[in-house]
Amino acid sequence: MDNDSNIYVLDDIKKELEELYAKQKIQEERFNILEQSERYEQVGDNEWNDDYESPISDIEAAANELYDTNLFITRNEDILQKIEQCEEFKKKYVSGYKRIIRNQTHKSVEDKLNRKEEAREIAKVVNSKQVKTVGIFGAWGTGKSTFLEYLKEELAKDKTKIIDIKATEYSDQEKIWAYFFSKMKEDVKKDYRLKVCYFFLRVKKNIKKLFVPLSYLVLVIALISILFRYDFFNDFSLMMGIDKNTAKLINGGMNWFISILFVIKWILPLVEQMMEAINVTINKFSFFPKREVEEKLGYKVVVKEYIEEIINIWKNYRFIFCVDELDRCSNAAIMSFLEAIQLLEDYDSVQIIYTIDTEIVLNAIKESGIHNPHNYLKKYVDLKVDLISINSQSDYIEAIAKDDYEFSMKEIEKIKLALENLEINISMRDYIHILNSLSELKERWITEEVLSEKCKRKDVSEDTLNWYNSIPIAIFFFAGSFWPSKIYSDFRIFKRAYAKVYHIAQNGKIEQQYKDCPNFIKQTNLIDVLNVWRYLQEMPPVYREHINEVQTNME
Repeated sequence: MDNDSNIYVLDDIKKELEELYAKQKIQEERFNILEQSERYEQVGDNEWNDDYESPISDIEAAANELYDTNLFITRNEDILQKIEQCEEFKKKYVSGYKRIIRNQTHKSVEDKLNRKEEAREIAKVVNSKQVKTVGIFGAWGTGKSTFLEYLKEELAKDKTKIIDIKATEYSDQEKIWAYFFSKMKEDVKKDYRLKVCYFFLRVKKNIKKLFVPLSYLVLVIALISILFRYDFFNDFSLMMGIDKNTAKLINGGMNWFISILFVIKWILPLVEQMMEAINVTINKFSFFPKREVEEKLGYKVVVKEYIEEIINIWKNYRFIFCVDELDRCSNAAIMSFLEAIQLLEDYDSVQIIYTIDTEIVLNAIKESGIHNPHNYLKKYVDLKVDLISINSQSDYIEAIAKDDYEFSMKEIEKIKLALENLEINISMRDYIHILNSLSELKERWITEEVLSEKCKRKDVSEDTLNWYNSIPIAIFFFAGSFWPSKIYSDFRIFKRAYAKVYHIAQNGKIEQQYKDCPNFIKQTNLIDVLNVWRYLQEMPPVYREHINEVQTNME
């Protein structure tokens, strides 16, 4: 192979690099001397030379030569790294690399952040009833919902009702109140004994509503019976001198007229009241009667009355409302929910646990016109639990990548570098997805470049991935950062320049466009960004539905 002129030889590249380093040192010394001389010349009087403009100064020429040398050094160092990496992986994966795919749900991931233990300690405080409200604070992707599930598992089950509330269900305050009751009511239906107790409570409470209209109904029916029994209008007609047949006709007509009037005016409304009372008594544990939905549902006093009924039945029970997704609501909905939750704060047997994205909720409070949102939020949270993003959880990042995916420490260091520089927080699920995709990228790189030894060929070496440098760039792409795609679209014409982004971005407009780009990306070899992006464009993503198939093939 070494005799093939189209194959790079490591010793030749190393020798060429040594020559370039020596050349670079000489050029740097020359550039420094010229730069120092130029400073002395600027002190003197240069007016005599105003009419003369050299096409290029000595110092500019020296700078250009040094820049070109640096580019050659960068290029050769990159090629040398690629070949060394190929040799390293070829020895490690003699028969090739089989990517490792894990389920992309957090339930299958072992709790390497030790948050279960933290949840256990918080649960002890909640179970002891030392606090009324608990706030689980953290930015998006810090695992608030997962921590809430851990906490619910640790809460005491004896005489405890855990009620899940999705804040995104309703945005109207009155509907939120009714939502609280309906969620409590669902637990009534699950317990037969409580269901019977609730039924008899409704019977006792509504007996008056049933008895009063029933009494009036009996009275009205008695009046109608008396009217037909004694023929008052018949006797009255005879007294007026009307003949017997006509008097009988008038009596029957008046009796029916008054009866129909009583039915319309008294009997139908009374029957309706009775049916409503019966419906409330029988069906209250399953649904609101239609009329009550139209006229009363959502009114605080009515809902509060219904909630108190359930609490009175469950005198020895406590209710823990677990409120999730509050930070996914609009600003107005967040404020409505916080105000509506006050309905539950009056009851000693009720506790509330929130998951809160601090920045989003504080912004909603501020937008509502409250000048000190932190103090306002304190009213709703007695115990604050702060969760840190997994981006900076070094031990967790390392444990998952090393134990579950068998990445080397050198690869893990690159993974940490990328996650620490991400502009967004990622969730545990996102992290698993990133590692799945990274494992697939690694398999393809080894199959296409290492085993085939394309990394040594001069005609394709520039297009070969520098594996370790490609890891952070790929992670940025997998995490949804637009910088790799932007760099590719802006700089693909410089594919063979082997320059760095921050060198090219020195001219004004491009520099402005990249002012927010992380330095980590700016200082990456441009050729690495372009090569990784080319690979990613051709690589299908790892979807969950493919996991079982992949695992079967691996076995």
